[in-house]
Amino acid sequence: RDFYNEMRAGLRPDFMSRAAMTRARELEPADLSGRLADCEAIGAAILTPEDPDYPRRLRGLPDLPLVLYVTGRTDCLNGRRYVSMVGTRRPTPYGRRACGEISRALAEQGVVLISGLADGLDGEAHKAAVDCGAETIAFLGTGIDKTYPAANAPLREEIERLGGEVRFDAQAEDFLLSSGALRALIVNGEELPCEQALLCIGHSARDTMRTLHACGMQMEAKAFAVGVRVEHPQQMIDQALYGRYAGHPRLGAASYRMSSRTSGGRGVYTFCMCPGGFVVPAASAPHGVVVNGMSEHARDQANANSALLVQVTPADYGSGPFDGMRFQEELEHRAFVMGGSSYCAPAQQVRDFLARRPSLEIGEVAPSYARGVTLCDLHDLFPAAISTALEEGLQHFEHQLPGFSTCGILSAVESRSSSPLRMCRDETLTSSIEGIMPLGEGAGYAGGIVTSAVDGVRGAMSLMQRFAPAEA
Repeated sequence: RDFYNEMRAGLRPDFMSRAAMTRARELEPADLSGRLADCEAIGAAILTPEDPDYPRRLRGLPDLPLVLYVTGRTDCLNGRRYVSMVGTRRPTPYGRRACGEISRALAEQGVVLISGLADGLDGEAHKAAVDCGAETIAFLGTGIDKTYPAANAPLREEIERLGGEVRFDAQAEDFLLSSGALRALIVNGEELPCEQALLCIGHSARDTMRTLHACGMQMEAKAFAVGVRVEHPQQMIDQALYGRYAGHPRLGAASYRMSSRTSGGRGVYTFCMCPGGFVVPAASAPHGVVVNGMSEHARDQANANSALLVQVTPADYGSGPFDGMRFQEELEHRAFVMGGSSYCAPAQQVRDFLARRPSLEIGEVAPSYARGVTLCDLHDLFPAAISTALEEGLQHFEHQLPGFSTCGILSAVESRSSSPLRMCRDETLTSSIEGIMPLGEGAGYAGGIVTSAVDGVRGAMSLMQRFAPAEA
């Protein structure tokens, strides 16, 4: 209560920014006696920014947590090397084994492993650290007195005994270098000493890409693809592919994958086909529209949808490392404007697109895009070469899947199938910045879930070979 009264009187503690103080002054101090008693009962420490074990670099955040609830040792919250391990809750036996080997190798080198104490690979990482007698940290998505799943409660107790930590909602905001080599990460305003970082960003992490380039990382333009989402009745796809067996209870919703090459030499292909699914919004920046697709487990929705993409190269948009990204952004903003500047997606019937006339009605396929669509002529969105390639692709795929070009609806723009740039790296998969290993889709070396996983395994093996080589 004294703390809140001081703030209301205009006294700002040294550890608080003005923005944090403004937020805190809006709060009403609750009766904390019950919470203090609960924490004492379970042995939970309460850290405030004035405590020496409070992560010191959190103090400059405009929304720093005024209270952290901690069980176990607190001396590992500062001054260590950290690696976060996050993965599926249902790994394969190989995945469990690989995660355990990587985690064990890191822990033996004194790295503090951070994860979420969940089922699957989170638990494997913590167990590997515990087996080595190393420190590990679990950041919980529940209250400090809850462990989920309950089966991990004994593991959590052992982690806390050894002094562990897990972080959620953490973003690498900057990279601190010394003589061209990584020495620290800025994560949510906190400086974390770090000499090796496996950078597994997504293909739309544009802010991180620009930050890395400003730090001197070498990058280059690469080919990628843009286009539309095409929706058809799932029943039509089933009939075309299953014939008289369409609708059989033992057959799920049918899927397809097709590709062709246009008269101009461009590749046109379907990608990420979603049987019985939805077209969904996927923009990551304001004033842009991006579409993607998904299916729920049942795959029981009325429409099938797929990306219909055309290959583009630096010859279409420029050879600078960020020219492809600017090309994406221009298409996404144009789609936003054509959709009415309301985040509706511009859309057109397939037959109207092939006839080069604007659509005036939805037709037989109701679009599934949740924010709605605005009918238009998608030729106004794309350069002529891309529109022509889409036309040729639709007509070619009609021969493989009857009905593909005679019904259906297109929505735009599908522009995020892969990264528009590549982060250059050497034979050890290290970038031009020593200590940063870019991996997966954002690095420009993968185009989907499986290829990203393979690249991640390669990166982990490279790191293990350099720092914990197998005995001959």
